[in-house]
Amino acid sequence: MHYADVSNYGDALFPHLVRWQLGQRIPKSKFDFFGPTHDRCSALNSRRFDRNLPSSSYQAAIMAGGEVIHLGDEGLLAIYEHFGRQSIAKPTDIVFGWSQWRSPFKSWIALGMPPPDQATLDAVAEASKGLDLISVRGTLSAQQAAKAELHCELKVIPDIGWLIPQLAEHDGWALPDTFVSAIRGQPYMVFHALPWWEALNEHGEYVVRTLRDIQATGVRVVLLPITDYCSDHAALSWINERASGEFLLLDPSLPHEERAVILSGSQFFLGQSLHGVITTLACGIPAGAIVPSQGHQKFVEALGDIGLGHLRVETWDQLGELAIHLQKQDMRMILEKAEERRGNLAIHFDALADRIVKSRRRTRLSSLLGNLFRPCNSR
Repeated sequence: MHYADVSNYGDALFPHLVRWQLGQRIPKSKFDFFGPTHDRCSALNSRRFDRNLPSSSYQAAIMAGGEVIHLGDEGLLAIYEHFGRQSIAKPTDIVFGWSQWRSPFKSWIALGMPPPDQATLDAVAEASKGLDLISVRGTLSAQQAAKAELHCELKVIPDIGWLIPQLAEHDGWALPDTFVSAIRGQPYMVFHALPWWEALNEHGEYVVRTLRDIQATGVRVVLLPITDYCSDHAALSWINERASGEFLLLDPSLPHEERAVILSGSQFFLGQSLHGVITTLACGIPAGAIVPSQGHQKFVEALGDIGLGHLRVETWDQLGELAIHLQKQDMRMILEKAEERRGNLAIHFDALADRIVKSRRRTRLSSLLGNLFRPCNSR
């Protein structure tokens, strides 16, 4: 189950990560992908979710990544309308609609959970009755999930986005030729912004001046759209216009795989994308976020859980300060944290695959015993 059809960098790559991680642990496994719309999501070859799908044929049903449980149907429907995609009536059914399926094993993986209202807590508690496991992507998410009366096991794991660079290497993702031609071997940094116009208008000149100062050191400034459904390309275009087009503005139609490789090859990242930050840090490269703590727990959680909370600032007028922090950041610490995150995820996927395989064996045994001890028809 996924929300790759919202055209957001992390959501688009999570299903590929799960297929790769479980596929290499469960030989000859096959995967079907379901989303709220008819969008096939490229290589995923997705199908539109329906509560009445024949679920008994699946050995496992999994929802992976993202802050999936706090998004209301209205917000999701607005996103799909923006992209011209026809959605099921309640897109959040992709989260809750399969929890009562008859599959032997069901789990939410690496879920982000911001502070929920009571209705969300009740919905999560009800859904958990049909689940075997919920794993959340950090300590703050775990605190929020614990407020619900869960009926299944709860684990804390790293965000699965820490595996994106490994997946890129495994699948041989490459830089787009147009980018290679434009950058001409020059070192570069990646910058990202969301169209929170009030904040950008207030500090727009300062942001442009700071980016110009960075570019003056010989590091090219690359403006990379990451969060398509938020129209971040509009914000980046706005910034580049005020810089008289001095920066390299990339096209929002770039495949998400290519965006991952661009992030992985940068000198550092400054921006407002959680998985832009995580992808860069996963390569041992400094990354910083410009987001307030209020309403953006996921950034506080992702950086705070690994002792890098100082790589987040609250407002745009701290951009220069953040850039200095990145220059002084101990690279060895980032590499150690990245390795630790990957190791924890390997352990989690090992255990997950083991549980899926064991649940399949139990199902087969139960079926066999049922056939052996089926009562004879009397005559």
